[in-house]
Amino acid sequence: VHDTENMTLLGESGVISTSLPGMRMIMRDDTYQGLAVVGSRYTPVSNAQAFALADDARLLGATFAHAGELEHGRKTFLTMDLPEARVHVGGSDLVDFGIVFRTSHDGSGSIVGEVTGKRLVCTNGMTIGIGSAQRWSIPHTASAHDRMDAAKVLLQGAMRYAKEFAA
Repeated sequence: VHDTENMTLLGESGVISTSLPGMRMIMRDDTYQGLAVVGSRYTPVSNAQAFALADDARLLGATFAHAGELEHGRKTFLTMDLPEARVHVGGSDLVDFGIVFRTSHDGSGSIVGEVTGKRLVCTNGMTIGIGSAQRWSIPHTASAHDRMDAAKVLLQGAMRYAKEFAA
């Protein structure tokens, strides 16, 4: 995060000095590519901090499935499977639980986590949700880090439910 009180930009027409009072620029740490200009209340939460709950989930039996970034790193995601909560119902229908973590670094979204259950209902891959997903959404504000602790409790309860459902 960089304050935008005084900025020098190099454009097609040359060097320009400008400012965006009360705004901050979000940049990648590795490439210094600009991701967004946000308001002063925006509190950055790194991918490592946003996805720290994944380490807790791994300790509870979840396994990493997929991860990636979209829009040059403005949005990132991580998915996990819950192998202990996978069960066949009626011989062939598969009930599966998983976790999705998402965050954005462009001021457009929050840190989002979700534990969902789904049931495969046909051989073409169609699934339906089981119950309602356990979901949390934490805006990028000063209280984000405190709210991550509360999300950890929700994650633990949702994973316990998934395992008991499978049992």
